[in-house]
Amino acid sequence: MVFGSVLTLHTFGRDLKWNPHIHCLVCEEALDTKKNKMKNFYFL
Repeated sequence: MVFGSVLTLHTFGRDLKWNPHIHCLVCEEALDTKKNKMKNFYFL
């Protein structure tokens, strides 16, 4: 299965004060390379 995600590091918040935090984008489907089809998965 091929998993996809993107992480970004933000060092400042909306009010421009020091507020380091991480944003994570995760795909809802993954590619199963053995069966050559998409699988759905969810985080609870």
